[in-house]
Amino acid sequence: MTALRLMRPATAFGALCLLATSLPAQDIEIEEIVVTARKRAESVQDIPLSISVFDEEAIAAAGIRDIDDIARLTPGLVFDKGWIPQDTRPHIRGLPTDRGRAPVGILVDGIDISSESMLTSGGGMLMNLKVMDIERIEVVKGPQSALYGRVAFGGAVNYVSRGASDEFEADFSADVGQYGQMEARAGVSFPVSETFGLRINAVTARHDGYYENEVSGEGIGGSDSTGLSAAAALQPSDTFKLDLRVAYSSDEYEIRPQMQLASKTGHADPVALPGHVVGVLSPGPFGPAPYPANVFAPAAGPIPLLDRITASLNPYTGEDYEGSTFDSLLAHARAEWDFGAAKLNAWLGSTAAETTQNMDVDYYGEPWQPVFLPTPGINEPLPAQFLFDLETDIDQTNLELRLGDLESDGFRWAVGGLYWNEEVRQKNGNLIVLMFVPIISAGQNVAAQSPIAKRDEGRDTDHWSAYGIVEYDFSDQLTGSVEARYSDESTDTFWTVGGNGMIGAAFAGPIPVNNNPTAQRGSEDSFFTPRFTLEYQHSENVLAYASIAKGVKPGGVSTIASPNPLTARFAPEELWNYEAGFKSALAGGRVTFNAAAFFMDYEGKQTVSLEPSETAATGFDLVVGNAGAAEIRGIEVEGAIAITQGLLIGGGYTWLDSEYTDFVTLTNSALTIGLVNDCTLQQTPAGFFLCSVDQSGVEMERVPRHNFNVSASYNRALGNGMNFQLDLLMQYQSERGIAAGRRNVFDSWINVDARVGLQAERWSLFAYVDNVTGDDTVRTAQSSGDFFALGNLATVIFAPDKRQAGLRFSYSM
Repeated sequence: MTALRLMRPATAFGALCLLATSLPAQDIEIEEIVVTARKRAESVQDIPLSISVFDEEAIAAAGIRDIDDIARLTPGLVFDKGWIPQDTRPHIRGLPTDRGRAPVGILVDGIDISSESMLTSGGGMLMNLKVMDIERIEVVKGPQSALYGRVAFGGAVNYVSRGASDEFEADFSADVGQYGQMEARAGVSFPVSETFGLRINAVTARHDGYYENEVSGEGIGGSDSTGLSAAAALQPSDTFKLDLRVAYSSDEYEIRPQMQLASKTGHADPVALPGHVVGVLSPGPFGPAPYPANVFAPAAGPIPLLDRITASLNPYTGEDYEGSTFDSLLAHARAEWDFGAAKLNAWLGSTAAETTQNMDVDYYGEPWQPVFLPTPGINEPLPAQFLFDLETDIDQTNLELRLGDLESDGFRWAVGGLYWNEEVRQKNGNLIVLMFVPIISAGQNVAAQSPIAKRDEGRDTDHWSAYGIVEYDFSDQLTGSVEARYSDESTDTFWTVGGNGMIGAAFAGPIPVNNNPTAQRGSEDSFFTPRFTLEYQHSENVLAYASIAKGVKPGGVSTIASPNPLTARFAPEELWNYEAGFKSALAGGRVTFNAAAFFMDYEGKQTVSLEPSETAATGFDLVVGNAGAAEIRGIEVEGAIAITQGLLIGGGYTWLDSEYTDFVTLTNSALTIGLVNDCTLQQTPAGFFLCSVDQSGVEMERVPRHNFNVSASYNRALGNGMNFQLDLLMQYQSERGIAAGRRNVFDSWINVDARVGLQAERWSLFAYVDNVTGDDTVRTAQSSGDFFALGNLATVIFAPDKRQAGLRFSYSM
């Protein structure tokens, strides 16, 4: 029944195609979109890749501000929030990440700004950029390691900024809505001379957030942003041009509206361990311990939204934690020399960012009241607290050169090289307090400490790669191409093993632990990533293609969960993607219909496991290593139909089927054993027992089977140069598991956005409602240890955006 129900959008689309082709001929044509996804200007319909594109009009209509909005509108792209705004976890075509960098590359004007967080799993620190003066957003699906180098294991998001024009232009837009929504943008572009032009843009935005922290009575989840950018275009001759851009932004984020399913909120059910495991002696962090009969985890099934948000107050100030700040400066240069027989292109980028994080990440708080342990006072009456306090500086350099002829008929070629460097320096003031007496105040223990001495940590990454492209037209219809890149990437990482922590008893006071010296570890990978493509131009408006591509996500060094510095290294992930598809423009340009089918063979999942050790006292080491292989099958469909001159309907659909084919890990975690319900006992040299857990055959985590969106835009002339316009956007995502095997799932959800208004040649005024139906399904969450019941599982929910109405106005000249 579900399969039949989900076939209806495709059936309806086919019926609309027939309707469009049978209508009387009119001067109607869907506008061609030119993209630079392959670092050359091409029609999106002429590229043998699966690409979703948002132009300026689409960005404005949907109110796109960041990658969260992009993911909501792009089938196949899923975005999960992490602890902090800079900890973002997007994935394309079902390639989620536990460790290492995110599998989606982020580029601005072809410049790689992807980065890996040091203290969060699989996150990226620079991904959540605000959309500022953007002309187009291109989402390229599937592995693009040959095209982009060190990133784009599962795909890439490329932001294309607006450049300077050769005529005077000015524009202004404003957005005012509920929950303190306010945004204003202004830009001006003008020629300084016949060969030199400038563009300047400024933006300011704020939002008060949708929720309130019951503990403080203050709103949380708000943000405040300011940005300024300048672009210059220089073309002194027909053979040389140079584009420059500098952009600065300053963003402040309050703590996120998050809630916890765990023991403290009454959402922890017993999960039984297999009978043959119970009572068996296992090595643990505090010495040998028998496996229990049960562990506790949130109830199986859909993850519910709670009706209360209770976040701890900062024990030093008695107010909400400060949240996050993110200041960034991007400077980019793109140059092109035309020598006639070939062109030389250069991309130079420099990115600098400073971020701070200040919050509590045990995800649960209670109002302050009199406490008597460890001393009398007023504080939070809870025995655990996790203060997350970081200051991070990031500096990146990107230099790419390419020489070639990619425009001629018959034979095209290019060779190039990329150098990319990143330096991350971080001050880590994190503090974990665990008091094993329920009535003691961990917060008072924190407040009694002198300011935490922050520990230095960091990572240096050097990447260089060389690549080549060859394209040959075997005939007017058949073209073959080969792309290949050889890459070498090294990292040098240093961090503090363990960290600041206190374990106390009721009257003994805090005892410092884990203040170990800094560890250092390096990593180096070399890899070769080819891509082979055949294109067949069946007719002027129908292109078929097939490709085979290899993707590699480099390895690295784990800086999470206090790894042993001798075993912190993990190897690359690899996949082969086999894809076939077609792109078409039908009915005289009134219909575009594109489809692709793919199969990905994926191995080397970076994850946490145990390894037997002859030197460790426990007989094992905790490592972030490589385990698991998976297969992912998928179908992507995208299209648009101009029904009449004023009615345009578009949409896209992605179907994914994912399964681990080989995923065996070694663990002493009773929680893992209980949740997977599997264990093959293995004895360590010290005589204790670990469990080999097999998750082969289960569905991959965080992968929805079905994901589609539909948009409709109706435009009608009213006279006097004004048009009435109505836009509707609907997105659907089916359920997906928060972990492999789908014990706990994000329920399916439908989101509807609408706007209606007037549009003239120079101005527009629209009223909009986002999330028209007020859908409050939990769309993103993270698994976490239960700080108030160690060894058990908690789920941290990030509350969804509420229904919001507002007005958008724009004016241009």
